Formats: sequence, structure tokens, C-alpha cells
Amino acid sequence: MSSSFVFLLIFCLKLQSGFAQKDSVGSSVQPLNIGLMLQFDNLKKPQEILDNIVSKIDTRISAASKDIFVNISTHILTMNDNSISNVLALCEQFIQPDKSIHALIVSHPAEKPLEAPEALSYACEFYKIPIISISTQDPVYSEKALHSTFLRTVSPDIEASHVWADLLHDPMFRYSKVVLVYPNNYNGEQLYQSVINHFEKVFINISQRVNYKPGLSKAQAEVLLRDHKTPLRVYLFYGSKEDAGVIFSAALNVGMLEKGYFWLVSQSAASVAPVGAVFADLKKRSDVEWHLQRAVRSIYGGLLNFLKQESRIEPFDRLDPLTTCNSQGWPDGKSFFKSIRDQTMDPIIKFNSNGDPTYSEYGIFVKQSASLNQQIGSWKQGVGGKDSQIYVNEKLLKGESIDWIGGNKVLPEGVTIEGNLRIVTVQDRPFVFVEPFPEGDPEGCDNSTHSVCLRYDKETNKDVKNCCYGYCIQLLKAVSTALNFSYTLHLSKDGKFGNYKIITGMNSTKSERIWTGAIGELVRGEADAVFASMTIDHDRSNAVDFTNPYKPQGLSIAVTRQKPTSSLSSFVQPFHYSLWILIFISVHIVAFILYMLDRFSPFARSRTDSSRGSASGSTTSDDEDGDEALNLSSALWFAYGVLLNSGIGGTPRSFAARVLGMVWAGFAMIIVASYTANLAAYLVLERPESEISGINDARMRNPSETYPYGTVRDSSVENYFRRKVEMTNMYHFMQIYSHDTQEEALKALKDGRIQAFIWDSAQLDYETSRDCDLMMVGDTFQKSGLAVALQKDSPWTEKISLEILKMRETGEMEQLDRDWVIVNSCQISENEPSTLGIDSMAGIFITVAVGVILGGICMVIERVYYHHFDGGVWASEQQQEVARSAFEKWKLHTEETPGFSTDFMKNHGKSVEAETSCHLQFSKANSNFGYSTMPPHMQSAMHNHSPASGPHRCVDAPSGSGAYPGNDGYSTSGRQQSIQSPTPPPRTSTLDSRGGTLNNRVVQFKPNVDQVGSASYVDV
Repeated sequence: MSSSFVFLLIFCLKLQSGFAQKDSVGSSVQPLNIGLMLQFDNLKKPQEILDNIVSKIDTRISAASKDIFVNISTHILTMNDNSISNVLALCEQFIQPDKSIHALIVSHPAEKPLEAPEALSYACEFYKIPIISISTQDPVYSEKALHSTFLRTVSPDIEASHVWADLLHDPMFRYSKVVLVYPNNYNGEQLYQSVINHFEKVFINISQRVNYKPGLSKAQAEVLLRDHKTPLRVYLFYGSKEDAGVIFSAALNVGMLEKGYFWLVSQSAASVAPVGAVFADLKKRSDVEWHLQRAVRSIYGGLLNFLKQESRIEPFDRLDPLTTCNSQGWPDGKSFFKSIRDQTMDPIIKFNSNGDPTYSEYGIFVKQSASLNQQIGSWKQGVGGKDSQIYVNEKLLKGESIDWIGGNKVLPEGVTIEGNLRIVTVQDRPFVFVEPFPEGDPEGCDNSTHSVCLRYDKETNKDVKNCCYGYCIQLLKAVSTALNFSYTLHLSKDGKFGNYKIITGMNSTKSERIWTGAIGELVRGEADAVFASMTIDHDRSNAVDFTNPYKPQGLSIAVTRQKPTSSLSSFVQPFHYSLWILIFISVHIVAFILYMLDRFSPFARSRTDSSRGSASGSTTSDDEDGDEALNLSSALWFAYGVLLNSGIGGTPRSFAARVLGMVWAGFAMIIVASYTANLAAYLVLERPESEISGINDARMRNPSETYPYGTVRDSSVENYFRRKVEMTNMYHFMQIYSHDTQEEALKALKDGRIQAFIWDSAQLDYETSRDCDLMMVGDTFQKSGLAVALQKDSPWTEKISLEILKMRETGEMEQLDRDWVIVNSCQISENEPSTLGIDSMAGIFITVAVGVILGGICMVIERVYYHHFDGGVWASEQQQEVARSAFEKWKLHTEETPGFSTDFMKNHGKSVEAETSCHLQFSKANSNFGYSTMPPHMQSAMHNHSPASGPHRCVDAPSGSGAYPGNDGYSTSGRQQSIQSPTPPPRTSTLDSRGGTLNNRVVQFKPNVDQVGSASYVDV
């Protein structure tokens, strides 16, 4: 017994000497020196506590070949508030040859500043000495880039976000939307990131963030909270105790601590939080003895882990600490830190990669008074970082024993639902029409389709009643009836949908978005919802909430419809000018070739009756007896007649010319058919093409003053171009030509002040269907939708969205489109031909008029030429031709008459044929041309021959003519010859109408001047 006591005494003395030595049986001693710098506000007799902790640790490590005894020694210093003093104490007291440490344990009270542990952490990082905190919850120490050797036994305070997520997701609460209030510093940003990570897993949405500046005043806090006031009533606060006092005082003034509100705050703010606030408190957070035990055991476990590393050359080798402050750091410090972090001696105090503990427990409390907190549940993290577990006392929460915010005895719902909504709208046809309120009508607006809406009058500073109706008003009526809420309707004060302006303070670099229009009223809390043709976009979605779209929408371009480009020369445009020239040349060439072929062909003249002529003993020339060949003018007339499909007088007589004529007719058929088809396509199916193809047209992408275009100022369309980097030049260009309202922009488009108007496709569909002078061009771009806008986190958002979906399923939305949007008053189909007007065919009428004028001019020229140059010769040729034609007809009739004497024809036919032209001159001169137009020699003959002086005389009759014997025979002797007509048969009769035949009749020819060329029938 005494020998054992002596052995233990000697062994202890050796351990106290500060060095290790091997004994005779192969044992070794490993020192483990732990330094402590503590605040003793809540710790009594720290050395006794440490000795008790060390005594419970088995310091013997057994191995196959040897045993290691760990000599754990602790050295305690008092931490002060001076960071430099603490660092100097570390170097002077813990990093010396006679007193060196392997690890440092620090603490400080939560009420003290955090600079002291931060400075010690930087010093230990430099010397690579592991440091373990038993009280610091600041998130910054989890950043290994700054505190690479820092560990702690308490969880950082941002871990409360995990507790918040599980608590709000619990069936007793079920809050899906919250407002987060946090400081604008590093800790606040870390808290926000942690909240995002945990809330996304349980589908909780942070609808608004109130990011305040630490140390703000009460007035600043009131402005900040008032700007972010929403129907949502669930608020989460994180920050220091000082800032919490200011925030809660401001919340009281702005009405955020009334009944229905729910505040969940961090543990640091619990002491100044209002009654009814909920907070999560880390268990054993203030139990210094518990944390000291966790820290010492962790260091010891790290030593075991370090000595057992397989990578070491000699297992169970010694770990010697740093002995001087003049070195660049402890060589084994990093490895020893990792060994502590990864130790497995006690799973409860295992650390993660950031040096924070993986296990923690929280109690969930409701503050009931300054000194009383009611626990309503608990939360704990699984061992090793496994899934968390939460427990909520449902019985307690369902009762009325807990005082919540505002003195409420039941758990708040988290939202405030108003029965009467303040609705704002914007005049924008066809969605909202505005007409004056009928003051004299006792019934006022038609309640079935209209709603009373108030318009603010700046001059009188009063609201004026109006009647609003349209697509959105019908939608509002349907939704309010279905959801059973009342509303008051007013028009936007500035008449705009809403856009933001960035305003920067004079003494601050921070910019702020100020919203205008209907969106601004929602943001400022002046209205609850916007029922108008509000377009959903990114910036607006950040400021307000949108329901499901009630109508798809995009951006389109409207231009004026181009008039048909028909001109006076439209009828010649189906062919190119070169083709017209070639056709004109071809006509004359073909006419000339026809003339040549018919002129020189031996078969160009056909004998009409050669046998009959020889039988009668007459000898006629080819010119007199045959059909003459085409002359040049007749050939030209034939070529134009075939081409223009008009009547043809003469035709080619030769076979060669007729072949060419057939080919020319086929050519004309193809030309006319091609011209007709092209003319129909050009005039009848003509569609005016728009000047631009769409938003990607070069004139849109590269704007210039020659093609101005614009939109409506302070609209979502303008905001779209402002956000797009590639459309920056278009945005700046449109600033010059944009207008304040849609009506002004459309009027400018019609007046020609702008060439294109970019606006919402739904409105342009309506306008272009009503006004046929407008049309939409290009494809719809930036497709979005029209929706109802509400305040952020409004409880009505989801309800109205569901109602819109129901209306879409039942077809009510389509009916609204048919009633208000699809007008179809402008019936223009791209597949139907357009009606031709005077503008399209005026040129052809002008051509006819020109033809009439040219014909008149030619007639005048002919008359002048006839009087002054060749009147006698021309008249003689024409009259001889007429006489010859008359005689041929007379011969035809006499030959076909039964009983006609052949001897009569033999004796008298030749003389009649020869002398008929002479008498025709007299008859034609008297009847057609008049006496004054007759040639002089014919006028002389007229004077020499009169009815009173006997037989008719013919001047310059052809010589050698025979004479008819009879009572009035013609004498052919001398220069003037008398011609007498043959004696007629004794019996005369009229035409026999029965059967239509000529029976027993002969022809009596009377060559008197007044009867020449005529024939009467006499009975044989």
C-alpha cells in the first residue's frame, strides 16, 4: 500500500515537471497544456470546475507495445475588454518555453463587445494555435477565410432561421408568407442567406425585406416600416438588442403591434421585444460549466486523433507545442486543429466544416412579461447534423391562456382580410371606358354594366363622380360577386399604370425607387387592387403581387395602312417597259412582212368569176376583177386587230402570209392572256405592303428622324426598352416621339407625326379592328399577360387567381373578349380581292380620251388635205369604187332572176358596167358630198345636163363604151355622150311576199341621176 502511494507520488511529480520520460517498462507521457481566457461574471471557482472536468477524463492510452499517459494541465487568465492586452497576455503567458499551450479556450459575456475574441482569433490564426469559444454566437467566426483555427461549442445565432422555418411550417401556424426585418451588415446578410436556404425547403416565401441600417433612429425606423406595411401580418426580426428597441418602438407607432400581428424575433432581441413575441432560445447557452466540459473533451479527443493518424511515421509520437512568439507559427498547429474538428470521442460536440457544433437544442417561447416567458415547444438538431425535430404544444396554442401581440388571446392568422376593397383603375379602351355621371338621372350609372368611379379633380381638389364600364369593370363585378366583397372604385390620379423613378438623396449614395400611377398607389397603401389592363413585368412584380393572367398579351407595332399604289399608268405596269417596246416593234415588223408576202406572192389575187367574164365576152383587168392584195396600211390594221382581238377588215390572200398570220394570232393569244393574268394579279389582288417588317426591321433597330416612332411615356412598354441593353438607342429615340396617353399616340400616328406606334397587343387588336386605316405589322414580342395587381402579400391574390381560373374554364373570359375586344367592324380579309376603283383604271379612260382627241385631229388634217391637195382624185377613186360595188350587186341579182333575157345582158351589160361610174358621180355628188364639194369638171357637167333639156349628159365618159338601145339610150360619140337606159318590159309589179321568192320578174335598170344604182322589179 505504501509502495503504491510512493509510485503515484513520484509519477505525479514527473508530470508536473513539464517534460515526459520513458520508464523502465516502456511507458511514455504526453503533455496537453490548455490555456483559458475567461470572463468570470457567471463562473465561480473556475479552477475547481476544470479539475473536476479533467478528473473525469481517462488520460491513459493503451497500445500493444506501450502505454501513453496524457498530462492535462490548465492555465487560466482573466479576459478584459482591451484586445491588445489580451493578445499580449497570450504571447507572454501561453507561448513561452516554460509555459506553452496546445489550445486556447475563450469566453465573454453576451453584453460585452466582441472585439476581444476576434483579436485573439486572429492571433491564434497567425500562430496556428486552435482556439475554442464557449459563448460567441457571431456568424462571422464561421468564415474560415478569416478565422481558420476557430471552433466553438455554441451554435451561431443565425441557426435560429432553421428553427423559424420548422416552426412556421408547423400545422399549428402554416404561415407561407413573411416579412423579414434584418440589419444591413455582414451578420444580416448571413442571416438572410440562411433564411433563404431553409425557407425554400418548406415553401415559405419572403414577400418583403426590411433592410435597416444598424444604429438607426426611431424616425428612420418609422419611415422604413411604413413604406413596407402590407396586409401581411407575420414579421421576423433579427438584430442587436439596441436596434430591436428602436424597431419595436417605431412598430408601435405605425400600428404594427396591434391585434393580428405575429412577431418572431431572435434571442438577442427577446429582452426588449413586446409581449406576445415568439423567440427561440438555445439551451445551455449560458451554462459555462457544460461548455467548458465540451471544449476540454474536444481538445483531448483531438489529441487522440492526432496521435493515431496512420500517416505519421511513428505512431503515438509526441506533440510538442509552440514555445516562442518569434516563430512563424506552430508547424503541427493546422494538423492538430483538423484533429480536434474531426474528433469522434463525443458525438454531441462534433464540429462541421465551419467549426460550429452539429448538435443543438432550442426552446420555443412566447414572451408574457418582462420576466416571464411561456414555452410552447422545443426544437433540436439531429446528432451529427441529421434531420431536425420540432415539438409544439398544440393544446396550449389552441387555448386562450397565452397573450399574443396586441393582447390577442388566440393565435394570429397572419393576414388581415378587409371586406371592402379600394380598387384603382386606369382609363384604357376597351378595358375601361369613362363617361360623365348623369346628374339628372336618379338611377345614376347602369348598375348592370357600369360602376361609379371617382376621378380626382386637381382644380377643385375634390373627387368627381363618373361612370366606368368595359372589360375590366365586367371582370371586377364578376369577381366581387363570386368572392363576396364590396369595393370603392376610383381612377388613377395621374392617369398612368405606373412606372418607377430612381431618386438618390443629396447626402447619400443610396438610390430609391419611387413608383407612379396605379402601382404607386398600391405601394403606398392607398389602394388594395388594380383592375385595369395591367401588364405583368419583372419590375412591377418586385413591388406588387399579380394574379394569374386573365388575358395573354404582348407588344405589337401599329402603322397606318398604305393606300393602293395604283397610278394612271397602272394598266401598263403588268409588263415591263422593255416588253412593251418589243411588242410595239413586233407589230410593225409583222405588218410589213405580211404586206411583202401578200404583195409579191403570185397567188395573192383570186379570180372571182373568170369563166363568167369570158362567157360574156368581157375582158377585165386583175385590179377590176380580183380581190386586191393587202396594202401596207391594211397589213398594219390586220396586225393590230389580231393583237387587240378586234374586228378585222382585210385578211392576207397568199398562203405564205396566212401562215404568218396564224403564227401572229397565236403570239397575240399568249400576250393577251399573260397581260390579263398579270393585270388581275396587280390590280385586283393587290395588297399594300407595310413599310416595316417588325421590331427587328432595320428602321426600328437603327432609328432616324426619317422614320419616327414612339410609345406611351411611363408605361411598361417604355420600361421594357429601358431595361434591354440592345434596345438602349431605341429607348432614347422614343423619348422624343412618345406621348402621354394611348389616344394621343394614335392620333399622332394617323396625322403622320409618327410612323409607328409600339403598344400592348390587346389594345392594338381592338383599335385596328375598329379603324381600317390602321394595321398591325410583325410578330408579337415580349409576350406576357394582363392581370390584376394587388398589394404585396395580399390575402386576396390567391382567391382572385382561383376565381379567374374558374372563369376561364367556364368560358366567361372568352365571352368578355367577344363583348369588348373582338369588334370586327373593319372587315378586311387578306384572301379576298379588293374592289377596283377609278384610281386603278383612270389611265385607260384617259387613253380613250386621248384616242378621241387624236382621231379628231386626224380628221381635221384629212379635211385640210382634201380641200387643198388631192380632193378631186381622191373623190373620183372613191366614187368609182362605190359604182363598181353597186354594179356587182346588180349583176348578182339579175343573174339570179328567172326569165331575165340573156341577150339583154349581152347587149347592154358592158355598156352599163362601163358607164355606171359616170352616173354615180352625179348621184354621190348630190347626195353625199354636196354641190360645193364636187370637182369643177363635174359641176360643169351638172350644168350641161338638166331634166328640162332632155337626156342626162355625162362629161368625160370613158371612150369606147357601148350604148343601150331604147327610148333613153346613151350616146357615146363625141366628147359628151348621152346614155339612154334600156326600154323596160311592159309589165311591172311589186315583190311577192308569199314564199319570199322572185317569180316571173326581171330587173329594170334606170341610170337616171336620181336613180342610179337602184333596181326595180317588173313582171316578165
